[in-house]
Amino acid sequence: MCYKYYQKYKLNSDADNFLTDEFDNIVNQTTDDPLYTDEQENQAIQEQTPRNGGTRGISSDALKYKGYNVAGKLEMPTVRLQYPILGDKVNGSWQVTDANAIEVSVAIQYGVGLNNVGNTVIMGHNYRSGLFFGSNKKLQVGDTIYITNKAIDREESEALAYTIGNMTELGEIAMDKDFVNTTYGLKADFSTCSQILIGLVRVSGRSAIRFDVFDENGKKINEKLIGWRDENSRVNYKRWITIDNPREDSKVHLYNIRVNQVKYENDTSYRLVTGNAQNSRELLGGIENCVDVEPYKDFYSESTKKGGNLILGEYIPGEIGKGYFYHFKYEGETITLCTRKANLRFCIYDENKKIQYDSKSDEYAQRIEWMGGFSCVQKAKGSLKKKLEIGKDYFVEVYSVGSIDDFEEDYYSYHLAIGDPILNSRIDTFYAGRTLSIPEKCFSNVLAFNLQGGSVPDTALVKRITPKDNSGKRPHELVAITKFRVRNSTESYNVWHTCTGFYNSCEFTMRVNSPVSTHLRGRWEIEAYSEDAITITPGFKVEFYYEIGD
Repeated sequence: MCYKYYQKYKLNSDADNFLTDEFDNIVNQTTDDPLYTDEQENQAIQEQTPRNGGTRGISSDALKYKGYNVAGKLEMPTVRLQYPILGDKVNGSWQVTDANAIEVSVAIQYGVGLNNVGNTVIMGHNYRSGLFFGSNKKLQVGDTIYITNKAIDREESEALAYTIGNMTELGEIAMDKDFVNTTYGLKADFSTCSQILIGLVRVSGRSAIRFDVFDENGKKINEKLIGWRDENSRVNYKRWITIDNPREDSKVHLYNIRVNQVKYENDTSYRLVTGNAQNSRELLGGIENCVDVEPYKDFYSESTKKGGNLILGEYIPGEIGKGYFYHFKYEGETITLCTRKANLRFCIYDENKKIQYDSKSDEYAQRIEWMGGFSCVQKAKGSLKKKLEIGKDYFVEVYSVGSIDDFEEDYYSYHLAIGDPILNSRIDTFYAGRTLSIPEKCFSNVLAFNLQGGSVPDTALVKRITPKDNSGKRPHELVAITKFRVRNSTESYNVWHTCTGFYNSCEFTMRVNSPVSTHLRGRWEIEAYSEDAITITPGFKVEFYYEIGD
């Protein structure tokens, strides 16, 4: 830490000495105090004119700073900093030809040149010590900075004042309905690694963007969509690419990230993450990369908004504290975590970052039946009601226990629902185990049998029933059965459901938590009407839905 602040002091001192002793001696006109008094600063801001009212500019093309060509001078009176602007004119445009130049000062990334009409991008490190652009966070809209250009670059050379109108930090991308496609500069340092990760995290909102990454030659490397909603209303939260060092003889390279609006739904915030790709989980995980989620609504819920917001894991997360974080407001939700190949768990933090619940310690959360093709399902609802408060904000972390697979894109590493339980469909056939005698042209007596036990999920809801026969009757014999009706007599709403003909289906109203829905478990009653006297062993084929991990 001491070294960093010494480095800041040394580089700022070198810049001041250079600008005072060399730069200002070869401009057409200069001031004695480059960081002028507050009174002078206020007057300059009000007048929006160069200081001392004169025209200034570098008159020599050979001026160098620490071995790099100087394109001009940057002054930021608000933070009392000034730096040489490094750069070279190549084929009519300006750029920094050596990426290492930004280790000693700020530099032109690309553009038409200082104080010329058009866009010119000046880049610099934003060190926490405040070195270079590390103090930009102290600048405010309305502050004035001054740029002095080379005299040989234009017919006129001067120090022009620029007023800050709006500021965009590389680390955050805020998108509203008026968002304009924007390009951000990024320096990738390969001095300690061979591969760099560049990623975006959708922190809040659900509008979609596309980000394209270009190398220093303007070649597009890759593109990603984030915030995109597919046909099942699933939304992705994190996207990234990895970049190999393009040249072994150089450790620092410059990239452009172009962000384009694809679909606007609401104001949305994105966070840029970058670093050593070997630390991908740490870069993308942790509570600092927490994402806001809306409640999951199953298609058969009672909500007016049917379906959506099922979370698909984009990679296998790291250990606890370094996992994949989500933010939600608790309103009595069920939380369901399903995975096919990873040993994952979830825990819940309060606003003070204290763990209030951990599925690893909840014996009722671990499921071994009715998992819908997943190898591991955990579900918590009743346990949460004892630990969480309605209306309060919480964080859910999905994390790994035991060994962790290599980091890779895996959009189906897990499914997570915070809201309604995840429903899964199934078709099964059940028989009464006893015969039913149907008189001629008359309804039979009621035949009752129970559906209980491990063959029936606790939460199974009936969607459709089709009559079946297990007594060996041939199809033409069953044509005589013209009506078939069933009901679950243990339900509070136990109306008869009737189908015409033995092979037709009875349709049931099915909504989660609805009083008119019919559970599969319970005491079932069967009646049948026939044109001829006939005896069968009745049953039915049932299409039903149940909560995964039931």
